[in-house]
Amino acid sequence: GNVMPGLLACAQVQAAENSHEVSLLRGAAIEAATIIGQALGEENRGVFVPDAEQVMKIALPLLNQSASGLIPMDQLLAACARIASVMGESYSPFIQAVLPHLLNRAIEPPDVSVTAGDEAGLEATRRGGLDVDEDEGTESMTVALPGRGLTKVTINTSKMQEIALAARAVYEHAQAMGAAFGPYAESSMKAFLPLVNFRYSSEVRSTAAQATAAIFEAACAHASSGDTSFALPQYYLPLLGLAISKQILEEDTTDMDVLYAQADSLSEIYYSAFSRLEETGRDIVAKFSIDNARSTVSNLMNAISACLARRTKLTRTMEGHDGALTGEDEMEEYNELLNQEQELLTPLVDCVGYTLKFFKESFVSIFNAEVAPVLAPYLAANSDVRARFAAVCLFDDCVEHCGGVAAAKCAPKLAEGVVFALANAANDQDTELLRVAIYGIAQIARYAPPDVLSPHAQNIITQLLTICKQSKDEADDLFLLENAVSSLASMTLIGKAPFKNVPNRNSIVQTFVDHLPLREDEDEAKICHSGFCDLIETQTINIAAEAPMVLTVIAEILEYVSDGEEIADHDTCSRFAKILFEMQRTVQAEQMQQGFSSLSAEGQQAIGALMENHARSKGNVVSP
Repeated sequence: GNVMPGLLACAQVQAAENSHEVSLLRGAAIEAATIIGQALGEENRGVFVPDAEQVMKIALPLLNQSASGLIPMDQLLAACARIASVMGESYSPFIQAVLPHLLNRAIEPPDVSVTAGDEAGLEATRRGGLDVDEDEGTESMTVALPGRGLTKVTINTSKMQEIALAARAVYEHAQAMGAAFGPYAESSMKAFLPLVNFRYSSEVRSTAAQATAAIFEAACAHASSGDTSFALPQYYLPLLGLAISKQILEEDTTDMDVLYAQADSLSEIYYSAFSRLEETGRDIVAKFSIDNARSTVSNLMNAISACLARRTKLTRTMEGHDGALTGEDEMEEYNELLNQEQELLTPLVDCVGYTLKFFKESFVSIFNAEVAPVLAPYLAANSDVRARFAAVCLFDDCVEHCGGVAAAKCAPKLAEGVVFALANAANDQDTELLRVAIYGIAQIARYAPPDVLSPHAQNIITQLLTICKQSKDEADDLFLLENAVSSLASMTLIGKAPFKNVPNRNSIVQTFVDHLPLREDEDEAKICHSGFCDLIETQTINIAAEAPMVLTVIAEILEYVSDGEEIADHDTCSRFAKILFEMQRTVQAEQMQQGFSSLSAEGQQAIGALMENHARSKGNVVSP
């Protein structure tokens, strides 16, 4: 049956006098109702929204009675966050009443006292012991401070937990509301940015970092909606980069959950900015100076270097270099530690990659000073596979984004890493490494001097052709397959392809078109679909002989574009229209009609719409 009416009734229980029991009942009922509502999921969102609004009408007066001491504030605020996660933008009428309670918790001074310590306390702290007072909700430790001697530091852990709860709740609100949270982004950022470097609690530091990421994205979304400028994201982007990267470097490396939360948060912040580069004309990074970038990247690369060093030590131990492990349980523990380091490495590398893309050619000096010295050695054989993955990723980015001079310098080292990565024995069947290695081939072919791949060309082309023998339906990794198709075309068919004279070029053309359209990587898809037009316009593909294939490929690309997939730009679509008009003029009408009738209804409609729009723009009226 429906439990919600009973829970809502319990949430509104009244007594002659407010009592602790009544408050607990209300809080538990509200908590249960919101947990159930959140568990319903997005597909059943509409079922819970009316009840959610009723819960909020009950909760808001209780929030304002917090001074009575009887109201379960933690339950109320967590419940509000759950309701926000369900209601999304519809939660807007309630945020003004809830947010001040959360921000007040964040900006309250930490409850920390410093008193004289003694030798017994110091010895207990050295043994890893904390003086825990559960009744008072405090923890104490004794340390020797220069100029002060033995000092006892007592922290109110209950207060720390309240701050962390506030950070989680703001994260939930900002993430759920999106652009609607934008008007509250500045006050929220002012409250939580300082907590990223909070001295007394790693939980506060990690949850604050996560909150700032959600707040930053909400601010960007608000600006994208046109209701305000990008001034706020502009201002906070470099500050967040420095604050979080500094904390990553200083964090206790045994607390991997905290480290990952911080690195992932910074990666999310940088992605929010990166995804708006084109929209803002790069203005979103206007206040991100090269000096700021250098400091941030230095912090990140030091963290990457430390991560790789820990992985090396773990691997040596697992291989028995530092003495045999005691059994399967210990081996499992070391495997878990190795996997945690691998997970941490990903957002750290992503952060450096986004910074590179922010600055492009201006980043070269930072790459040469901070990135290459750490990662270039891992491009060689017999290195940590995940370290090579990090190196290939960032060298890929440098070749693609940092200009011709940088590409010429970095591409030979990248080519060496790519060749090793293509060998299954060397990459331990690591498909992620294989993906970025194959992607790197395309970048070298496009941006580096033609001779860089020459020593390896035949071997690389053979291996790419082997991968491309799979059909899309058979592929275990479609992204990998499409990367291979793109790289093969970039080496031999399209753009400045350095190996256009390859002996089996006709069969490569057939392999290329058999896999179109590409969809997994929209940027690569745009390049390859433009290259498809090149092959037709240079008569490498004969439209008379291949009319059905050309119609099918163009129709499928246009169909996906009409569905919102950005796999072909406006220029390519215009070229499609010209190709179709040329086919109407030169290909037999019966052949065209047969080819057109074999298309899906959506494909026919997409071609018809394109030709109609193109004809209208030219002042003609032509129908397919």
